[in-house]
Amino acid sequence: MRVRLVARTAYAEVPPRVEYELTSLGRSLSDAVAHLTHWVRDHQAEIARNREEFDGGDSPAV
Repeated sequence: MRVRLVARTAYAEVPPRVEYELTSLGRSLSDAVAHLTHWVRDHQAEIARNREEFDGGDSPAV
């Protein structure tokens, strides 16, 4: 909220209701997020192998 990527609207109702919406600045990130998501999908197996190795699955203790 601080950088205003998301707008928050609170309604004085019972029960309370709050709505969140991307601002134009937040929407401007959609292409970058889509590219990052695509990259993660393409590299998911390698990422999983690297995590396993880092967490000690196949590496000696340090």
